[in-house]
Amino acid sequence: MSLVLEFLPESGAELECVTGDYEAHARGLGVRFRHEIETICAAILQHPLLWRLRSRGYRRVNLPGFPYYVAYIVEEQRIIVVAVAHASRRPGYFRVVFHSRREQRRGYRTLHHIGEFQLNPEDRLR
Repeated sequence: MSLVLEFLPESGAELECVTGDYEAHARGLGVRFRHEIETICAAILQHPLLWRLRSRGYRRVNLPGFPYYVAYIVEEQRIIVVAVAHASRRPGYFRVVFHSRREQRRGYRTLHHIGEFQLNPEDRLR
């Protein structure tokens, strides 16, 4: 059984916005941020239950080197990223979106459908 990693539209938009902000701040910083997200997403796919379940029903993984985290839930055969959030700005703001989306069960985009998320091989850090 293989799991699929999906992003809510809001979390995909957050990812794009933060990446753009970092890249505008310093060339290559957005690429580093994406690389960290990609690494964390791969780790989540490998071991989705490794990180503790929070009282609100989601799991959270901190990004090394950046003040952001990935919040996700595990549902049957998919992992849904509900937020790419700053660790100290508006804590838990995504919970409203998360709970309304969980009930709707729609609006998800799979990782391979977010073309901008995938790094080009030449963009990867060495």
